[in-house]
Amino acid sequence: MDPILSKFRDKFIEEAIGLLDRLEKDLLELEANPQDKELIESAFRAMHTIKGVSGMYGFDFISEYTHHMESVYQAIRDAKLKFDKAVFDVTFASVDHIRKLLSDERLEDKQNQANHNKLLSEISSILDNKNDAASGHADPEPIPAGDEGIESTWNIIVRTTEMMYFRGINIMNIFEELATLGKFQVARIESLSDEENDYWNIFLISSASEDDIREVFMFIEDDCIIQNLSKGNLLDKEKKTNNVMNEGEKSILRFVEDAKFPKKEVTEPDIIAEKPVKKEEKQELQNFVRISVDSRKLDNLMYLVSELITVNSQIQVNLNDDRYSAMRAQFEKIDSLSKLFRNNALDIRLIPLNDTVLRFQRLIRDLSKQLNKKIEFRTQGTETELDKNTIDSLTEPLMHLIRNCIDHGIELPEVRKSKGKPETGMIKLSAFQSGNFVYINIEDDGTGIDLEKVRQKAVDKGILKANDKLSDKEIYDLVFLPGFSTAQSLTEVSGRGVGMDVVKQRIRDLRGEIIVNSVPGKGTTFTLKLQQSLAIIDTLLFKVEKSYFIVPISEIVICQQMALVELDSCRNTGTIPYNDTLIRFVDLRESFNLGGAYNKKVKLIVLNQNGKNIALLADKIIGEHQAVLKPLGQTFENQNYVSSASQLGDGGIAFMLDIASLINVAQKV
Repeated sequence: MDPILSKFRDKFIEEAIGLLDRLEKDLLELEANPQDKELIESAFRAMHTIKGVSGMYGFDFISEYTHHMESVYQAIRDAKLKFDKAVFDVTFASVDHIRKLLSDERLEDKQNQANHNKLLSEISSILDNKNDAASGHADPEPIPAGDEGIESTWNIIVRTTEMMYFRGINIMNIFEELATLGKFQVARIESLSDEENDYWNIFLISSASEDDIREVFMFIEDDCIIQNLSKGNLLDKEKKTNNVMNEGEKSILRFVEDAKFPKKEVTEPDIIAEKPVKKEEKQELQNFVRISVDSRKLDNLMYLVSELITVNSQIQVNLNDDRYSAMRAQFEKIDSLSKLFRNNALDIRLIPLNDTVLRFQRLIRDLSKQLNKKIEFRTQGTETELDKNTIDSLTEPLMHLIRNCIDHGIELPEVRKSKGKPETGMIKLSAFQSGNFVYINIEDDGTGIDLEKVRQKAVDKGILKANDKLSDKEIYDLVFLPGFSTAQSLTEVSGRGVGMDVVKQRIRDLRGEIIVNSVPGKGTTFTLKLQQSLAIIDTLLFKVEKSYFIVPISEIVICQQMALVELDSCRNTGTIPYNDTLIRFVDLRESFNLGGAYNKKVKLIVLNQNGKNIALLADKIIGEHQAVLKPLGQTFENQNYVSSASQLGDGGIAFMLDIASLINVAQKV
């Protein structure tokens, strides 16, 4: 394939995936509100767009298939067909099928072939029901369409460019589709056309709505102007035709003079200078990842670049003139810009958890129907952002946890009713950030985990002895052992008794941990604690002996000092007085075996996390430090008190303390 067309073909696949995601989202919302006309139109436009573009790039089976699906939604738009379970099921199945056809464009896979024919048969059956319904009802209620149905005269100005060829757009196909809406006349405007652009003047007589006309030109909407001249047919008499055409050309000249057409410059020079991909470059292309970025983040990045260039020019001028004293302010500005650059660059790489929620909604929707369960999916805090790599690695473990909540957690409606619960179960996904950690909760209000049942299963398998005493946490951890399951029957939904061990391993690979809390009969909560792979936060830098430590400023309550004699009197209880109460303190010198001794005055850093206070002892508080946090290597894999590290200006290392772990340890003392 021509490398230029191949480039645009890849862009089509990317855009098609985005359209399918949007269609899936619309369908999930339509199930709750099937009368929403905007969602119906949005779903129809997604299919129409996929149908129109897929044929240009050789995806003929997709084009043909979406044409049939489009007919179903056109019937719904015309009020000849209503949404029912069959329509929803076949549409969801179609979304999955089209995704497969994007990588099997010639329909060579036997399973895809069988599924293709099966779905086409179901679509045909739905359309046959539409025809039967139409014959049984004399006056179906149409969807209101404004002036649609009243014949009008439209003037359409189209500019064709060389870039349309590279995009695979054939203007004749557009004219053919326009002919289905009514009668039209088209003429090339010689006075405006040149070697680079051709301008066409079209007069259309049609009863179609403006939206329908714009859909014909949806792929070249930036290169056309559509205006309604009048109701009625202005071209019905031959002598009127010339007058209208002349007025139309004057209208075109006015539009062009007023710069109604956007002056589009080529923003992708690599399209013109495209060259075949070398073998050694293929691996690099495979690693290329597209991330949707908020335009405001990019605007901020461009602003920072311009500021950096300006400051760099000022420094060069001052260097040439030997004006070193004037450079101090510029160096300070560079220091400030470097911090902003780091913040912005990392911010661009972060994406919200929201982007993956659609997959979970679809999973719950399909499995709840398969298992005859009623489940409501709730979310909270899904605007929380994580690194792209973390999100990609996290999706599969989250889906497995949700799948287990559906299969083992949520009871059948009649069982829930007998327990005095609502028939509809609840699965909730919530997330929040604290310091360098992101916490994700998967919660259900189902049957919960029976600790005694888990313990007995472990005894039966020989994992425990009958007289072993375990804490609740240790019993919950048994669930993550390979092949361990308390399910009485194995299903394809939750896996054949395996999977939770893989979930825990995936979380550990991300240097995270998973915590289980459950109340029998009430429900279960899985909490994932993850650290950002790379982040920048404001911290307080302090020193103990020769080691540097940092803690998030957002979690600091107060910094103060205490006499060493007074501190020594508190060591027996491990607490110090604070605000008319006693709080635990942690001696980092002892915790990390740093040696040495405190001076007469010991620095205290009081922190609060989730309503729990703790005090840290330090030799010296250095001050605020904007830390670029990086994950620790395998050397610190078993170190619970340290979560990450930051490099200091002199090349030294400051360790970020895990406040939650320190609080847990201090409370057990």
